[in-house]
Amino acid sequence: MTYILFPPSGSTDVCVDTPLRITFDSAPAIGQRGRIQIYRAIGEALVDTIDLSDPATYTNTVGGKRLAYNPIVVTGNAVSILPHAHVLDYAETYYVTLDSTVFVDSQGVSLGSLSGKTAWRFTTKASAPADGDDLVVAANGSGHFATIQGAVDFVPENNYKPSAIYIRTGVYAEIVYVKPGKNRLTFRGEDRHATIINYTNNEGMNTRSSNRAMVVVEGNEFTLENMTLVNTTPKSGLQAEALKVDADQVILRNCDFYSYQDTLMLNGRVFVTGCLVAGDVDFIWGFGTAYIEKSEIRAVHPGYNVQARNPNDKPGYVFVDCILTREPGVTGHFLGRTGKDGDQVVYLNCRMDDHIAPAGWDGADNGLGWLEYASTDLAGNPIDVSRRTSSRQLSEAQAATLREVSYVLAGWDPLATKG
Repeated sequence: MTYILFPPSGSTDVCVDTPLRITFDSAPAIGQRGRIQIYRAIGEALVDTIDLSDPATYTNTVGGKRLAYNPIVVTGNAVSILPHAHVLDYAETYYVTLDSTVFVDSQGVSLGSLSGKTAWRFTTKASAPADGDDLVVAANGSGHFATIQGAVDFVPENNYKPSAIYIRTGVYAEIVYVKPGKNRLTFRGEDRHATIINYTNNEGMNTRSSNRAMVVVEGNEFTLENMTLVNTTPKSGLQAEALKVDADQVILRNCDFYSYQDTLMLNGRVFVTGCLVAGDVDFIWGFGTAYIEKSEIRAVHPGYNVQARNPNDKPGYVFVDCILTREPGVTGHFLGRTGKDGDQVVYLNCRMDDHIAPAGWDGADNGLGWLEYASTDLAGNPIDVSRRTSSRQLSEAQAATLREVSYVLAGWDPLATKG
């Protein structure tokens, strides 16, 4: 076969969490059987196996949780092979073998094999970073880690010291879990549109929202900025969050989020600014309080922007100065639908394309209310809200109160948080 390996055979200073990549001269397909294996060179000890015929090798430990995962991702002519967590150590040499049946062409013909101790051989970095305060993640192997989860795992348990994880341009095919106690982390992308987490996870792979989201954050005082998150689950009716937040005092700044059903699940207190959220069914939802400002909310199919499940004693989802857009052909879309408990959704001074149904809302709110103030079309002209069935229009004074970030977020002012 004609191929390019990463890390290149003979490489040194390789990250201990490195994915393996093979780029072929034509598009590969995954075969029906065969194994990819990694050996430690000293003693020829087998440290990892991905066996196409063994489902047990299609599970991985992510931040301490055992999850189903896709260990082989094909993108165009390139294949990413994701070893199991923590199988590589510092200052060790490894070699990789590949059965001839693992990758085939469009006709089912083998693309070849790798065997022996020298065909694909590399040596890892000599030592770990000095501390977890400022870590660099780079898909090309030039940072402290090659995966985001590798950096998160390195941050000490029960961390309360701010720790910035700088994520360089690249595509990161992985599930990420920031577990409780990994507090005060910042994920800071190098380029909003070119620093991308891009992976498939959903209810069919891992049941329950804490497992099926592509990125799950349960550490408090977390910040995510200048990145794109894409849950690549196809449209199929499966719940597939790009991001689930189950933490307090979380900031999402200048990010793009893509999925279909349930793109963002926001629990706790969350401040969202300058973001794009795209999806169709309940694609912003959860049990938390979220203040969402100056962001684009894009419907990719007819459905519902929000299903709020906030309790009656806390505000729900408040959208301020946002723009509601659509993909071509989308009509009959709703601002929100019935959730439970407090069920509050508020739109203040938001511009809306004409995909929003005249009724606005589907069902009836259960508690604190579906509220609007000064909704306009994209050109800034007032919308006719006379056919709204379940919401009420706010007075200027009521809207001013809900514009106060610290009021909505129960005393927390994220605008005072240093970025």
